[in-house]
Order: sequence, then C-alpha cells, then structure tokens
Amino acid sequence: MTATGTPRTTAEVPTTPPDGVTAEPVDPPRAPPATATATATATGQDDAGSPVPAPPREITEAARLAPDHWLSVPDPDWSGRGRPPEWAVPGRWRSGDTGEIVEWQPNPGFRPSPTSLGWPVPGDPAEAAIQLAVTGYGPSSEVMRTLARAVVDVPLGPGGDPLAAAASDGSPVVPVFTMPGYLSLFGDFATARIPVADLLERIPAGHALYVNPSGPAGLVVDAGAVGRAVTASHEAPDTPGSPEPRT
Repeated sequence: MTATGTPRTTAEVPTTPPDGVTAEPVDPPRAPPATATATATATGQDDAGSPVPAPPREITEAARLAPDHWLSVPDPDWSGRGRPPEWAVPGRWRSGDTGEIVEWQPNPGFRPSPTSLGWPVPGDPAEAAIQLAVTGYGPSSEVMRTLARAVVDVPLGPGGDPLAAAASDGSPVVPVFTMPGYLSLFGDFATARIPVADLLERIPAGHALYVNPSGPAGLVVDAGAVGRAVTASHEAPDTPGSPEPRT
C-alpha cells in the first residue's frame, strides 16, 4: 500500500506502512505530551480521556513507522482496490510523536459488514450474497443469480404444498432455507428439498420468497425477479465471481 499525503519530514516515515493501512499526516500536527502518550498506552484512553479501541497489528506497526499520522484500515469484508470509500472504514487511529497510538476517531458513516457484525459464516453462495447485499457490501443482482441456481429446503403445509406464511409487515411469503442450520431454528416442520427453479411453479400466486428468515439477514425477494434470474441462468453459462463463504 502507499501512504497518502506528505509526511512532515522524511525521517518520520522510514519505510512504507503495511499493506492495507492508509496513513495521512496530522494537519496541523497535534502530538500530545509524553505523559498523555503513556496514559493512552497504559489505560486504553486517548489524551482527551476517550476510549481507544485496541488497534490491529498492522495499525500498531504503521504507527511505529509513521509517527504523528492518522491511520486506518477498511472493514475486513471490503474487497475493492485502491483507497476504500469512507463508508467502509470504521474509523482512524492517531499516532503520536513516539509512534504510539494516542487517539481514536470513529466514523459515523461507517457501514459494518457481516464480519464486523459478528454474523455466522455463510455456508453457501446464496447466503453469502444475501449477507453482503443487505449490508451494502455486495450487489442485489448476485442474490438473484445465486438463488436461481440454488436448491432449498422448504417447509410444507398440511397438503404437502410449500408453507404459506406472512412476513412481519403482513405480506404473503413462502419461507425457504439455503442452510440447514437456519431451517432447524425455524421449527420442526415437514420439508422438501427443491431446486428454486421448480419451487417457483409451486408457490401460491402473489407470494414472495422469504430466504433464511431465521438467519441474521433474512431477505424477502420477489418471486418474479427470481424467475427472471432463472430464465437468464438457462440462457447464459454460469460465470465466476459469486461471493465465497467467509472462512
């Protein structure tokens, strides 16, 4: 990675900060006194008495290499190239003159990703795409693409048809599950394992699909939109690039 901005002197940044760290010189320089730096290190507070989150290893290393700089790393689920957008950065740490972390500045516009929220690791491409889409880290089109090719577990009603239910807003839905763990949390129902392409022919008219409703990112999707994605998947070969489950 590269450090942005120009350090006050070349001696202050003897080498490039670690990959993934953005370093910006403090302008104007605001180095705290030595006693405040010691307090920040010993108690986890900055010189204003505010809590300082424990910095990751790369920030600690960058602070040593770039004294009197603002240092930041993007959310772990941000996978773009170049400088990350502001919404993908949780905040920034400030290094003092001695290379210690002395201040933390949270970013009020930060959007936490599934990893930052502590959500369970997705076990299939559809759940991975859903988690990324609902947090703003992935496109909704990927949800449709992965669902179109998915095989899901569907709770059944008394007649053996897909269970019809209502979402919290009263809209008619059919619950479906891409991950068995979420199905077990939903309840003890008779179920069938069905390709989504076949399921669309069996759901009641006017019903949407409620995907993984017992998961952290349950998502209601329009059945017609999924149907169009199924048609598109038949017309074009699968392409790489679907989100891989986090490990």
